[in-house]
Amino acid sequence: MITTEEARNIITGQAKAGNSERQYLTKSLGKILREDLSAPMDLPQFDQSAMDGFAIRFTDLANFKEFTIVGESSAGTPFKQNVQAGETVRIFTGAAVPEWADHIITVEMATVNGDRCVFNDPNGMYGQHIRKRGSQIASGEIAVRAGTKINPATIGFLYSFGFTEVAVNRELAISILVTGNELRKPEESIAHGEIYESNSVMLAAACQSIHETNVRTVHCRDNENELTETVRQLLETSDVVIVTGGISAGEYDYTAKAFANCGVTKHFHKIAQKPGKPMFYGTVSKSHVFGLPGNPAAALTCFYEYVLPCINKLNGAQQLQLPACKLSLDNSWKKKPGLANYLKGSLTDTGVRLLPGQESFILKSFSEADALVYIPQDADESKSGTSVEVHFLPFG
Repeated sequence: MITTEEARNIITGQAKAGNSERQYLTKSLGKILREDLSAPMDLPQFDQSAMDGFAIRFTDLANFKEFTIVGESSAGTPFKQNVQAGETVRIFTGAAVPEWADHIITVEMATVNGDRCVFNDPNGMYGQHIRKRGSQIASGEIAVRAGTKINPATIGFLYSFGFTEVAVNRELAISILVTGNELRKPEESIAHGEIYESNSVMLAAACQSIHETNVRTVHCRDNENELTETVRQLLETSDVVIVTGGISAGEYDYTAKAFANCGVTKHFHKIAQKPGKPMFYGTVSKSHVFGLPGNPAAALTCFYEYVLPCINKLNGAQQLQLPACKLSLDNSWKKKPGLANYLKGSLTDTGVRLLPGQESFILKSFSEADALVYIPQDADESKSGTSVEVHFLPFG
């Protein structure tokens, strides 16, 4: 068996970023930017008022007790005239600061009587309340780097430059194949020993949670020939094929055999971890093939820890793995050395709490979790207060 680190390195080493495509910026949420974008202009484009108030020359404050209001500068309608000493103009948030002005006094610090006003701002600092031209970013600087996942702020930032289209990752074709003679659909009645199949919709939802929508799900019985033919068909049109179930060493476990029958190159089969020990990863042509355990919590754990980094690499992302940090463990955990553990956890004010129900078949705890807690392979006991590695789930 290989370690979790070795498995992840193998997968990300095999995955290469695919082609990009042009897309409207307003439709790019969740996509990966595939080009460096430089600022075509300064932001702000001009000195801009950060407050409602009055624009003045700072030196006038030492020479005048009372000022004359001679105009105003509002957003989109700047005041373009020059003024005499002792004169001021009203100015509003976002408005262009006149070229002669170098200081803003807020309305709260002004007493106005008609066109005359008196300022009382004893703690005012020179140049206050002015957003200087280019203070956010200067023309020519990199605004957003390739590999950035586009979020609402990214869209707003790029739109402020006038960008309307961007180069982003081409959407991947992902196929999810679920095997098992005991599996039934919710609209079907079930007999004793049968269960409702949930892995397909769960993994499809996991794909949707990371903005992958070109996903199809297929079901197959535990039959080597049928499974082989189904996998072969999926490989023809899929960038990523995920098969859940039949990957262990049981009499009815045909998934690894079907992969071999389809010419899939095995890169590893089994990881020193719990849950998810029997996981398989291979490649054929440009397709990446994953064999995940049939137990749902194990399948979802493997998706986020191994399939997700592969998808991110194929899309050209900078961040491949789940965001992670060290947090204090709220409750203790014991295990035997030899297998790393991925445990469902809930973030708290003091750190992270391990949830009850860590078995690989239990989804209840996963539905309540917002993080996976990683316990290293050689650890035996992690006591309360121990610093542990926490991976943040994208649906938390």
